Amino acid sequence: MNGKKKILIIDDDELSLFTMVRFFRGTDLEIITAKNGQEGLRKFIQNQKEIKIILTDLHMPFISGLDVIRVIEADTEALGEECPQVMFMTASIHSSLYDEVKETFSESLFLKPLNLEKLLEIFKKKLSD
Repeated sequence: MNGKKKILIIDDDELSLFTMVRFFRGTDLEIITAKNGQEGLRKFIQNQKEIKIILTDLHMPFISGLDVIRVIEADTEALGEECPQVMFMTASIHSSLYDEVKETFSESLFLKPLNLEKLLEIFKKKLSD
């Protein structure tokens, strides 16, 4: 293990993923990416014990970011393990899904385009708590 803190970022926008990976290169964070919810679940299972934060897009095809987190929360609870910290990002605020997430995760819901400098600060704060 390289000592870097692992963060799983799930987003169906590959340019967004590429931009974040490039931005966080050279930090003490190891970014694991997934292009959709199914891939995100697979990567979480592969790295479950090391992932500290999950940042997921809210609106994705096949399975929403909220449903991905529900599955992860259920699995970690069933195993008696702690769920990583959860953050959501979205470009669309006009949906019932947005309203649902805003109600429960208001302080961990961010609008795209993301300010990556600010996101880095938030990651570091969450990791130090």
